[in-house]
Amino acid sequence: MAERFVEVDRNTPMLLPAELRDWVPEDDLVHFVIEAVKTLLTGEFVVNERGTGYGQYPPSMMLALLIYGYANGIFSRRGIERATYRDLGVRFLTGDTHPFAQAYNAQLAVDADGSQLVLGAYVSQSSADNNELEPMLAAVSHNLGQKPQAVLADRGYINGPIIEQIQSQGIEAYVALSAEAYERRP
Repeated sequence: MAERFVEVDRNTPMLLPAELRDWVPEDDLVHFVIEAVKTLLTGEFVVNERGTGYGQYPPSMMLALLIYGYANGIFSRRGIERATYRDLGVRFLTGDTHPFAQAYNAQLAVDADGSQLVLGAYVSQSSADNNELEPMLAAVSHNLGQKPQAVLADRGYINGPIIEQIQSQGIEAYVALSAEAYERRP
């Protein structure tokens, strides 16, 4: 019976490099995301002009990676980094590179009233989100031409002084508390 099994040989190398485009279906969302991000004005993205440190990944590719990851239910940096090794669409999008190993922190703000339109996006090298709410709010205000009425963020954005500053501008700030912080509330 063993002679009927298909031989699985993981040791023979491929003679030519794989063309990732051939492995991603034509109707995969990755193609739409790449084309949609190409239409955005990327001149507003912050880029390290000094040329220090490692080479930078293109901000438009990082934004496309974040959008594609979120659209597929991958929300964490580690999850997206893992997808750069496992998911063919992500590997195609990144050109088979693994950008999150350089510790980028991509930020994305969407309209929570139903449309889910991207209102602001940028990539920083801060490893935590707790200082990223204010710059994201500035990006959204710039893109909209006005300040939003409210901001909703997860508990990673908890930063008392920044939240107080946002509220002093007349913007309602709804930031989730950790279970420990909630229990300590008066």
